[in-house]
Amino acid sequence: MGKVIKKKIQGMNWLMKTGIVLLLTIATSVFMYEGWYNPKPAQAAISTVAGNAWSEIYSNQAAGRPATISYTVNAGTGTNRLLVVAVSTETATVAAETLSITYGTRSMTAQRTDGGTTSAHSYLFTLKESELDLASNTNLVFTFGGATASCTAVYATVFDNVDQTTPITGNTGNTGTTNTTLTTPIVPLANEVTVEVVSMGRATNGTARTISGAATNWTITTTGTALTDGTRMLNPYILTNTTAGSTAATHTISSVTASTYSMSAMRINQG
Repeated sequence: MGKVIKKKIQGMNWLMKTGIVLLLTIATSVFMYEGWYNPKPAQAAISTVAGNAWSEIYSNQAAGRPATISYTVNAGTGTNRLLVVAVSTETATVAAETLSITYGTRSMTAQRTDGGTTSAHSYLFTLKESELDLASNTNLVFTFGGATASCTAVYATVFDNVDQTTPITGNTGNTGTTNTTLTTPIVPLANEVTVEVVSMGRATNGTARTISGAATNWTITTTGTALTDGTRMLNPYILTNTTAGSTAATHTISSVTASTYSMSAMRINQG
C-alpha cells in the first residue's frame, strides 16, 4: 500500500504536490489550535496591584461619616482589575443603615451589605475593569442613610487577574451578639481569594471585643484602628483566605459577653 501511494505521489505534478502539502499544513493547524488539542495559556494567580494593598483610608470616632475620599487605582495589567472597598460601622443606636458608593461617578456594586437593625454593620463593594476605565476622577463618594453614625472605618484594595465576567462567585455574612466564636459560612474555592470584613462593636462601659484567633487558613490582613466616641466602640478587621476547601470562617473572640458583631465575606474569581 505504501509503495502504491509513493508511486502516485511521484506521478503528480508540482502543483498537486504543493496543494497536498498546503492542505496538510492547514489540517495540522486546525487540529493544534481549534480542534482536539487546544492549549490554554496558564492563568496568572490573583494578586494585589502594586501600591494598592489593603489600607485603611478613613476612620472616624465621631458622628461624622466619609463623604468623599480620594483613592488612586494603579495600572496593574490594565485589563483584569477589581477595586474592592470594605466598610465597617458601629451606629449610635440599634437601627438600620444604608450605604451606596461611587468611584469616579461610576456606581460600585454592593456584593454584600449588612445594614440591618443592629448597631454593628459591614459592607463589601466592587468595581471591575470596564467601569474603572470609565471613571472620570479618583473620588470615592459615600452616601449613608438611616441610623446615626458612631464609629466608621473604610478600607480599600485593588486585585489583579480577576475574571471580569463573574468576578464574585459567592458572598455571605452573619450578624448578632457574640458567643465564643464568630462564624461566616463561606468556603474558599480553588484559585480564588476570599475576603471578609468584620465589625466588632460594644458600649464603652466595658472592654472592647477583639478577634483573638482567626480560623484555620484565615489571615488577619488588617487590624483597623480601635475607635470609640465615648458611647460606642468599634474594632474593625479585614481577613483573607486563599486555601481551597477551608472550613467556614469561624474566628475566636476575646470575650463572650455584651457585644455585637457584623461579618461580610465574598469569593473573588481568578481570570
